[in-house]
This record gives sequence, C-alpha cells and structure tokens, in this order.
Amino acid sequence: MQPRERADWLRLARTENIGPVTFRNLIARFGTASAALGEVPRMAGRGGAKIFVLPHENAIA
Repeated sequence: MQPRERADWLRLARTENIGPVTFRNLIARFGTASAALGEVPRMAGRGGAKIFVLPHENAIA
C-alpha cells in the first residue's frame, strides 16, 4: 500500500461516526479510501448531517 493510500485509510478510520462496518462498506463501494473520503461528506449530508468534519491530512502522521 502506498503512503498516500495508507494516510487516507487512517483519515477514514478516524472519521467520527465511521466505525469498522461502515469503513469496510465504504471501501467495498468506492474501491479506495481516497475515493470514499471524497464521497463521505456528500453521503453524510444526504443522511441529514448538518456538520461533518474529516480529519485533516496533516493530522495523520
């Protein structure tokens, strides 16, 4: 796994309200953590979330 994809996996895993089952489903649906991260805010909005925050890229070390 490339460092960028590993960082995206960590960001997705550390996102509030995304547990292990949702994480696995997002990876299965979108193929990569990068693609899932791009879709999570849209999906959260469709689910009624008023505020949604992804962990910042620089917060993952």
